[in-house]
Amino acid sequence: MRLVALFLFPYLLCLIACGGEGSASDSSSNEREDWEEIVGDIEVRDPLIYFRQPEGLDFRLVDVDRNEVRLSDQKGKVAVVSFFFRSCPDAEMCPALLGKINRVVAGLSPEEAEQTEIFAISFDPQNDTPEALKLFAEARELKFRLLTGHPDSIREVARRNFGIGYTQEGPALFAHNMKTFVFDPTGELGRVFEGSGWSPDEVVQAITERIPDDQR
Repeated sequence: MRLVALFLFPYLLCLIACGGEGSASDSSSNEREDWEEIVGDIEVRDPLIYFRQPEGLDFRLVDVDRNEVRLSDQKGKVAVVSFFFRSCPDAEMCPALLGKINRVVAGLSPEEAEQTEIFAISFDPQNDTPEALKLFAEARELKFRLLTGHPDSIREVARRNFGIGYTQEGPALFAHNMKTFVFDPTGELGRVFEGSGWSPDEVVQAITERIPDDQR
């Protein structure tokens, strides 16, 4: 054992010394590795990989069952996209938003719901793992799809693609603006609702007026 330890010691010293000379790209890589190792109190089946994100109003993320979801794959249906984080402490912000989206779903007929996809994307992926979001959706009886992804993916989607500004102010605490996007079946952006002051009826109307009459 002593011979093995003496043989490995210089190699370990080299690893430590080399690891201290990190670059900006190393920092991003380390953040991805940190994400892959986070398990908390919930068993994570496997790490989430980084998806290269498309340009424009699109995304490539995963749902609570780790199924890959792309907005561009929803063409043919009306799509609604909003953003939140699970531990939001302000009842007038994310909790209000999620409650209103649930009422939007309730306001659609079965035929209209069949022609609609509604997504809420978390910008706290380190805490809002697929497993955590699945438990959250079940506890809150949410009737729409929650999405998450690698932290780099979320930053690109929220900030670059959708213009959502957010900053982390503490563990699981974010300051952010709010927007809800409604897309036509062609994939074109049809309407944007700012903040959380909109009524569910407004969004229901924005959805139903975009569904062809023969599909209602």
